[in-house]
Amino acid sequence: MDLDGELLDTLQGHTDGVWEVTFSPDGQLMVTASADRTIIIWSREGRPLSTLQGHTNLVSGVSFSPDSQAIATSSNDKTVRIWSIDGQLLYTLKGHNKGVTSVSFGPKGRVASASADGTVILWDLADVTLENLLMHGCYWLSDYLQHNPYVSRGDRTLCEATTPSPVPRRSPGNEGAGYPN
Repeated sequence: MDLDGELLDTLQGHTDGVWEVTFSPDGQLMVTASADRTIIIWSREGRPLSTLQGHTNLVSGVSFSPDSQAIATSSNDKTVRIWSIDGQLLYTLKGHNKGVTSVSFGPKGRVASASADGTVILWDLADVTLENLLMHGCYWLSDYLQHNPYVSRGDRTLCEATTPSPVPRRSPGNEGAGYPN
């Protein structure tokens, strides 16, 4: 580390403005968010390791999970995306009505996102599991399965093995929910 404030390196890889950069908590990686709609994961030496694509508008923010194993990104496409450290898209969280300006991982699987719509949404990723997705989906489909005349008799019992559950915790006044792709 150069304590004199001398330029150590210039990282190049994005094709448009870079909106945010952050180090992983373990100090091994950096990640950048860009108006080119991509996220680049860099080694601590400044070597690009992978480029994450999926947002449909500029990427405004990035945050590492406390264990450095996941990355949250925010975008003007109104979404927050959660990626594994190896670049796999894990979740797309929808709920904001305008571009998402900032995102931050918190403790215990929590993520906070701020938006130009004037809201902050607290997401509980611990609640976003395949088991909970199945329970929530069956809860939401139960009336449809039981009462739609076009559903076959056999399909009406698809969700009998799951326990109905309430709608996931959400901030008041926001629509939508965030579940795995």
